[in-house]
Amino acid sequence: ETAVMPDVIEGLDLAGACAGLATEEELFDGTARAGDALVGLPSSGIHSNGLTLAREAATRNHEYTDPFPYDGDRTVGEVLLEPTRVYREVLGPLHAAETHAAAHVTGGGWTNLSRMGSFRYVVEDPFEPRPVFEFVQAEGDVTDEEMHRTFNMGTGFVAALPPADAAAVADSLEDARVIGRVEEGDSVAVRGLEL
Repeated sequence: ETAVMPDVIEGLDLAGACAGLATEEELFDGTARAGDALVGLPSSGIHSNGLTLAREAATRNHEYTDPFPYDGDRTVGEVLLEPTRVYREVLGPLHAAETHAAAHVTGGGWTNLSRMGSFRYVVEDPFEPRPVFEFVQAEGDVTDEEMHRTFNMGTGFVAALPPADAAAVADSLEDARVIGRVEEGDSVAVRGLEL
């Protein structure tokens, strides 16, 4: 994927990519099950998607070089470009458990959970959104629903697995926790917000 951002990048846009190989046994089934628990890990910020909306909101009243209102030690641009967390460290614990599926909460926000299958994903205890999300929402006058359909809102990675395995995985990782559950149905609800 190559982003097209003529208002930001002039001239050459050079991108790199990385691919990995895995045996079929090393891959998760890919489909959640009703009754599974959801284990989440926090995001580092916006991650790699939603930057167009974030940039439009941020530059309504600020320059990229302005101090970030919630943290004067960093600029607006630095906060928007916080590096995306890579969740490599979770693979070992997830492979040691009966993990059914996993999803990054990226472009499309929380609706990405539906990539794990047509179920109802009930997220009752997500991680708190980082200040960048409050900033984007306020500056861009963005609704809660659009924020959750666009951004990770503080939770960057989610895995679906049986409750006992979920508790063990959450305990084995420093910043993971059980954030919700999988039910029969076809929707996503985050703290009661239906998406």
